[in-house]
Amino acid sequence: MKQIKNKKTLMVLLIISIVLIGNYTVIAFDPFKLTHDDVNGIEKVINEAWSGELTQFGLSNTSVISLATTERYLYAGTWGDGVFRKDVTVEDSEWEYLGFDGEIVKSIYIDPAFPQTVYVGLSVCEEINEHGEPHSLYRSVDGGQNWVFCDQNIVYSYDTLCRLPVLCIDGIPGDPWTLYATSSAHVFKSTNQGLSWSLIYDQYDGAGLHDLKIDPSNPQCIWAAGEGSIEWPTIIKSTDGGQTWTSVTPDFDGCNACYSIVIGPQNSDIVYAGTEGCLLKTVNGGADWSNVFSPGSYPYIKGMVLDPSRPNHIIFGESPNGENFPFKLWGSGNSGQTWNSCMNGIKMGIISMLL
Repeated sequence: MKQIKNKKTLMVLLIISIVLIGNYTVIAFDPFKLTHDDVNGIEKVINEAWSGELTQFGLSNTSVISLATTERYLYAGTWGDGVFRKDVTVEDSEWEYLGFDGEIVKSIYIDPAFPQTVYVGLSVCEEINEHGEPHSLYRSVDGGQNWVFCDQNIVYSYDTLCRLPVLCIDGIPGDPWTLYATSSAHVFKSTNQGLSWSLIYDQYDGAGLHDLKIDPSNPQCIWAAGEGSIEWPTIIKSTDGGQTWTSVTPDFDGCNACYSIVIGPQNSDIVYAGTEGCLLKTVNGGADWSNVFSPGSYPYIKGMVLDPSRPNHIIFGESPNGENFPFKLWGSGNSGQTWNSCMNGIKMGIISMLL
């Protein structure tokens, strides 16, 4: 990892203060590596996301591709500019640089019960040298001030031993020991806070398992989603903590990949899957799927959240699939029956939620 910088100057435009009590704040950010003229950092909207106005939230001219939140901090991972955090409890606070300059920060995970422990996954896919480098997963126990690598066994042997990228990290809230991480065509599991990892799923060939979610009502039930080697979505499910997996991939023409999944907080048989072109839904744990929404521009649905206090409220970001399509933030207040949109001319599409 490159030496951590002492300070990095950022343009921070905070137009309105965040309201955290009784409302939620949706954060939208850029999912692609774009030119500086195209990148607009992070934007936010308060309350009903699909009827609100997006306002600049900082990290301008930076391509943000991952987010994580605690009650105090918003962490942002970028494409090449490192990891940053912002104190959302202090109005006009600046973004603090935490390291990883030059790296593609694909994922950040923080257990809400242990907000000082932060995991960062990097898009690294290279042959491992005699020093065990490069590394693709790091952990901090002091909120990002210091980092140690924790990617033992996140490797795969092709012609040589290669370090694999960490595309998504997730864990069981309140359990600091058990973690899951996805890679290009693999799922790994750790039972010792990331000190070592075991390969629990191997697709052999694939373009990436982009998302992994643990059932909030049953931590033995795990979903992972991504793209197979033949431009077809992959959705897999385990009901025994990752020991065995079942494919629950929907059969829909034109859906080349699945980028995001969310599980119903009160009924885990209800799962939404964001693909390239449409939003899919199952009400029976993946046995059957229906297309609940197809935006006309055939976008990538790369960000999606359910309001945990109102699970019939679902929000997702429409990331443009081609030029000259504006970003749209779509929302439904009736479990996907009808939709409204808030749009802006920026190129974004991944979202997160602050409560």
